[in-house]
This record gives sequence, structure tokens and C-alpha cells, in this order.
Amino acid sequence: MSEKLRVGILGGTGMVGQRFITLLENHPWFDVVLVAASGRSAGKLYEDAVEGRWKMQTAMPEFVKKMPVYDMDKDFDEIVSKVDFVFCAVNMPKAEIKALEERYAKAEVPVVSNNSANRWTPDVPMILPEVNPEHTKVIEAQKKRLGTTRGFIAVKPNCSIQSYAPALAALKEFEPKLVVATTYQAISGAGKTFEQWPEMVENIIPYIGGEEEKSEKEPLRILGTVENGEIVPAAEPVITCQCLRVPVLDGHTAAVFVNFGKKPTKEQIIEKWRNFKGAPQELDLPSAPKQFIQYLEEDDRPQVKLDVNYEHGMGISLGRLREDSVFDYKFVGLSHNTLRGAASFNVVTTNPPYMTENHGVKNPDEPKAIARHEIKCNLEDVIRESAKLLKPKGRFYMVHRPRRLAEIISLMKEYRIEPKRLRMIHPFADRDANMLLIEGVRGGKSMMVVEPPLIVYEEPGVYTKEIHKIYGF
Repeated sequence: MSEKLRVGILGGTGMVGQRFITLLENHPWFDVVLVAASGRSAGKLYEDAVEGRWKMQTAMPEFVKKMPVYDMDKDFDEIVSKVDFVFCAVNMPKAEIKALEERYAKAEVPVVSNNSANRWTPDVPMILPEVNPEHTKVIEAQKKRLGTTRGFIAVKPNCSIQSYAPALAALKEFEPKLVVATTYQAISGAGKTFEQWPEMVENIIPYIGGEEEKSEKEPLRILGTVENGEIVPAAEPVITCQCLRVPVLDGHTAAVFVNFGKKPTKEQIIEKWRNFKGAPQELDLPSAPKQFIQYLEEDDRPQVKLDVNYEHGMGISLGRLREDSVFDYKFVGLSHNTLRGAASFNVVTTNPPYMTENHGVKNPDEPKAIARHEIKCNLEDVIRESAKLLKPKGRFYMVHRPRRLAEIISLMKEYRIEPKRLRMIHPFADRDANMLLIEGVRGGKSMMVVEPPLIVYEEPGVYTKEIHKIYGF
């Protein structure tokens, strides 16, 4: 995209709103230009409004700290004038949420909602992007109802169904008929941390209000069709579900049993899962997982601690597929309930190709050519993807050539990796630098230290004392 879209977040002080903020930092398409909430938070700086209530495991992004919080009701006109669309993550009664979302849509502001209030409005698409992107066709009927030209509402499904609905969608040709699922849902799904909910430690609660109905019905809507300007849910499979709250911070696990109209082999199922992809992969969207579904062969996988951040939390992990004595098959699924992309690494280190594709002589050995020349990726690719991977305040380290320093710093700042430390490497004290080391901090404050040069050799074949110290010999 040539120009970023201006994004507002309604309900930006709550847990889901906080997650939106971390996900959208450094996004190549979107700029968060404002945050809105209830009157209780309005008028405060964001960092003051959420003081003591920041629930993410990563630090609050710098860009949002000094943003004033708008009143999403009283400041409606000003909000509408400043945004291209909004994400909605409010915590209000359903009737009020529905009215709020329609108000913004009727003001020609598209609304992408995390709330359940409009999930069963017939002309509102509930999108699981890899599964039912064609449901966006219903938006034209919705616009006619609302009397808008660009304003509309789209919603995401319940987070727990993502641990098994994609698995069923991938097997659609085998006609799933009956599904029994039990979901084991993380406490972040309730907007809580262990500090806020100490009674969840070493505990399981076999009830989550309204969750079982959502888990049974929403997959059918996702697997349904658009007919006469509304979404018609699929008739099959019949799904029954139990939902348990378990002492896990992030990650919903599902144990699933399924009968098919056309029973496939185990090998066919795994092949369909591993090859399943959709529009996000075909369009190479910024947050899309490259491999949407992974199947794990180990008997004890998927596990929350090992697999919840697969594809940066945007992928689905499946395992334990086997035939059952009552049903055709059973398996276990895992999805990250608050992500589907957040940055997830503290440190990224990179030694990318130094030479542009047209610079210098390419090695005839293809692996060496790829390592040295920007054939498969360029400098911007490396820095952009590093920024997406890093947590706020995460550290970025790069080795590169001095002649590209200006380009490196420019791209780092463009993707909000603030250069913090620079050191030039010289082969000899009287020679020009031939390498550089640079460190950056994602979302860091502006200030860079230039360290004394690192000299490699005292004379040919003889390392300097500092090199000996670095390598420990």
C-alpha cells in the first residue's frame, strides 16, 4: 500500500484493545491515530488511563503512551473525522455494542469488531480469513440496509473455535457429520491475568458463560453460504461442545472427535491439513502465517508452552490424530486466543546479504550467491520482518557494510527500530572500515552511541588484544 490507513481503536484500554495496540505497532498498512474508551478514561493520556492495568507480557509501545483517550460516545464526530476505519473491542452490554457499531458504520466508518454482538446479524460477515473470505460479499447487502457507501461491520469468530474449525474446514470434501469437542480455554480469554484471578491457579472451572453455544453454532456459520444477501449456516456437521477454563495464560486447546460421511485415511487428513491455505497466504498479507496449519507427529504435541506461538501466534497446531473406538477419528488442536501475530521475540540477530542484486560478481554456486546478494530478500525485507518479530523494547542486531549505513538507519527508523549503538570494524588501524555492527530497540527513544572502532589485526595474521578478549583465546 502506498499510504497507510488511519486506524482508531474503540475500547482501547481493555485487554483486547491492548492486544490490538501491540499487534498494530509497526504495521506496514495501518497507523493507530487514536484510542477511544468510555467516559471513565476519556481525557487522560493513554499511559495514565491504563496505569496498573496493562495486561500484555510486553511493554506498552512508546507511540501510544502520550495519546489522549477519546470518549467514543461524546467525541464521536471528531473520531469519525480522523479515521479511515476502527477496530472495536468494547466491554458493554450486547445491545449497546450493536448500537455503537452501527452508529460508526452509518457514519461511513468501517468497523472490524472483536465483539459477539453482531456475530448473528444475517448480513454481517464473521470471517476466519483462511476459511470463508467469500462471506465478505454479504457486505453489499448490509450497506443497502444501513444506507452507506463505505461504512459496514465485520466481525471475528469466537477465539476457541479456531483450534478446531480450520481443521474441519480443511476436511470439507470428506463430509464431517458429527463432532464432539471439549475446549480448554486460557484465562486471557476472560480478559484476566493470574494476578487478577488468583483463584484460577491450580484450578479448572467447567463452565464459561455462553461459550458452549458459540462453540457449537459459530463454526456452522463460518462454513455456511451467502444467499439472498445474508449468511445461511451449514447444516452439518452437528457439533456438541463442553468448555472448560484452565490455568493457562494464553492458548486454547481442543480435544475433538469426528465422524465423516466419506471416511478418509489418516494420511489423507494430514496431507489436507498441511496443504491447507487460503486468501491470506495467496495475497501474502503482512500478518498471515506462511504455513497456516502444522501437524505435529510427536505423541505429546501440541503443547501450549511449545506451540502456542507457532507462526507468531497466527498458525494452528494439530496433533494426536488417530482412529477412535466410537468415532472415526480424534485429534487435538491448539490456537493462540489473543493473537492470530503479535511480535514475540526479545532479540533478532541478522547477517543479511550485503550486496544488491546488481552489485558485484555473483558466485556461480547458488547457495553462496543467495547468501551474498539480495536475490531472495533485500535490506528492507530483513528490517521490516525483524520489526514484526520483535516485542516492544526487543533488541535488533545487524552486521553489514559501512557503505549502506545511511540506508540501514533510514529503514530502521521507518520500521520503528531506533538505532541505539554503532561500531565500525577496521581490518587494520590505518584502513577504512569494512564492516559495521549496529544495535536497535523496537520502539526505543532517539539517541545513538557511536563506540570506538574495533581493530581486527595489529599486523597481518596477528589479532589485536581486543579480538583475543572477545573470542576468549
